[in-house]
Amino acid sequence: MNRLLRRQRELTLNQRDALWGYLFVALPIIGFVVFAAGPILASVILSFAEWDLLRDPKWVGLDNWRQLLTINITEVPQEIDEATGEPLFLCARQKVPESQVAELEGTIDPTTGTKVTCEPRYMRERDVLPEGYRTALELNLSSRHYLIGSRDPLFWEGLYNT
Repeated sequence: MNRLLRRQRELTLNQRDALWGYLFVALPIIGFVVFAAGPILASVILSFAEWDLLRDPKWVGLDNWRQLLTINITEVPQEIDEATGEPLFLCARQKVPESQVAELEGTIDPTTGTKVTCEPRYMRERDVLPEGYRTALELNLSSRHYLIGSRDPLFWEGLYNT
């Protein structure tokens, strides 16, 4: 036993320096693993499960990621007047058939005193996008109106902002 204790005390200077170096580096490494790498790894693993904190996690595989990353691009048709079958326009906050746009555009609106401008009236997003999808982005390209819908538009907005 005495011989073993003497052997431990007989570390060379390089070995003692190496031991102290490992001890100094160990604390930040342990802190990183516990407070950064551990939670990141746990969140990646839990992203493959459905969990509401009240019940046990249920493994769903890639369904969460598929739902998060799926988008739907839809061309939005112009709204049609049921009585005349003409495309509708929005002039001074009123729905107007295409045949009446020419006579209204450029006149002065009596309620606001501003010049009336007419814009095409498009169908609502809930009538165009599949169930569960919300608008992430609206695009007007060469007189066509498009909606890009997703189940989580805030994810795409956050991704764009970063």
